[in-house]
Amino acid sequence: MNIHYSIQDFMAKDLITFKPDTLIGTAIESILNHKISGAPMVDENGKLVGQISRKDVLKAIEKLSK
Repeated sequence: MNIHYSIQDFMAKDLITFKPDTLIGTAIESILNHKISGAPMVDENGKLVGQISRKDVLKAIEKLSK
């Protein structure tokens, strides 16, 4: 096995991202429709400020359905 690659050679480059003020419904729809495990949240300068996971989405769906 050749281990002389950097993670850059394998990372996803076209990420779906959200802004902190994205509506939860929009995030839920996007994560489920794109079948992704989660997405980073970036501010208006593109700086990483957090992430939302599929687990977070499922918790939101459960909370909103009550």
